[in-house]
Amino acid sequence: MTQRKNKEKPFPLSHAFLSFPHFPFSLLQKVFIGSFFAALGFLEGKTPAQVEKKLRDDLPSTVRSNWVLWVPANFFNFRMVPVPLQVAFSNFVALFWNTYVSFVSNRVR
Repeated sequence: MTQRKNKEKPFPLSHAFLSFPHFPFSLLQKVFIGSFFAALGFLEGKTPAQVEKKLRDDLPSTVRSNWVLWVPANFFNFRMVPVPLQVAFSNFVALFWNTYVSFVSNRVR
């Protein structure tokens, strides 16, 4: 029985998410999504109180949805999708993400 000298070990899942190239970026999404909701609210002529209420109501669930969608999508993209198709895959996921954010930002509560 022969053993391979450079036997590769499976990539540990916990290490994968911590060393993931977009991990710090995913932490900033609260700022980006909040800025989007605030700018959209002010452009629609809403008062600061209405914008604050929108942020309080929708920001936490939208950020959670962002992490649920984008972290696995990017992990899959950078690990499984061939390099020439990575941009197309990201654009495909972004189509659904932008539709969701548009729905949330225009939802009346």
